[in-house]
Amino acid sequence: VPTIAGKGVVPDSHPLALESTLDRAATKDFLATADAVLAVGTELSETDTWVEDRLTFGGPLIRIDIDAANLARDYEAAVAILGDARAALAGILSALGPAGESRGFAGGEEIAQLRLQARAQPSTLESKHVRVLDALRRALPPEGLVFTDMTQIAYTGCALFPCPGPRRWFFPAGYGTLGFALPAAIGGKLAAPDKPVVALVGDGGFQFTLQELGT
Repeated sequence: VPTIAGKGVVPDSHPLALESTLDRAATKDFLATADAVLAVGTELSETDTWVEDRLTFGGPLIRIDIDAANLARDYEAAVAILGDARAALAGILSALGPAGESRGFAGGEEIAQLRLQARAQPSTLESKHVRVLDALRRALPPEGLVFTDMTQIAYTGCALFPCPGPRRWFFPAGYGTLGFALPAAIGGKLAAPDKPVVALVGDGGFQFTLQELGT
């Protein structure tokens, strides 16, 4: 379950990916029944979960982060691992040793059902958003970059826009910066001139930084 900032780290097409759906009831209920939760390089931010209080985990929480402060914020970890995520995960895999298929997670059908539940019963507005987002996905090649603003369609897209890889969906989570999309998209095109770039912005956010077009 990638957070918004990590959207695409696990491709949304992967059969065990739940997309960035920490704000959806089905995903929250799933976490509440988990035997253990491994949180890698995440603050578990309230802008990812949109819960009034806190997420509930069915089992112990294991946290991996390169920032010691993040290991102690908001959610107490049963096990806190300070270090680089790639190295820490490689160490865990090595310590676990080879696992037969019978010992592995065999929840592909369960995850597929959860994905359907997370997408079930969208609001009328979300249904309109999904039609646009699906059209954008069809038009944009997999390596395309989408820079989004604080706008309703982007809120829907954080969960429901299919993302095939990391660093392809950019959303101003955290400070919620209105006007981010246009200048960020210009910067993205300068940084990756060979890739198609899209700015997804509402009229209000666009007015914050429309002068960047003049520049």
